[in-house]
Amino acid sequence: MLIDSALARIPSEDWLRNIAAADVPLCPPGTIMPMSHNIIEAMGVGTIPLTSYPDWFFPALEDGRNCFVFRSTADLLARVEEIRRLPRERIESMRAECRDYYDRHLDPKAAVARMVASPSKDLRLHILDETYGHLPAGFGDRAG
Repeated sequence: MLIDSALARIPSEDWLRNIAAADVPLCPPGTIMPMSHNIIEAMGVGTIPLTSYPDWFFPALEDGRNCFVFRSTADLLARVEEIRRLPRERIESMRAECRDYYDRHLDPKAAVARMVASPSKDLRLHILDETYGHLPAGFGDRAG
């Protein structure tokens, strides 16, 4: 199923349930926020992202293990056909890999634990927001 969000919107309370119902959502980069949140949401519910930026993650996502990668429009079409032919067991195995990756690396509690455990004395946190001005004045300023 393909839904044009300009014509039909999924209510926010139904979003994750709809994503979870899919095996493979298309997760291209965003236009306002290059690393779009849809890929993280997809992995959080155990769906396998079809993406062009697996290397933006740390550790990088692995094609055929916890994502499907495309590099061009022609490649995207070929990958969709390849995915359609995959056995159900392979899809389920990859879904489990996505849930595991999310739990270990993307879940907010796991991400914060990794930051706290970091041996680095300096920590940079980049907050991407679709609109300007949502953070309170002075957020992130260093004291003295």
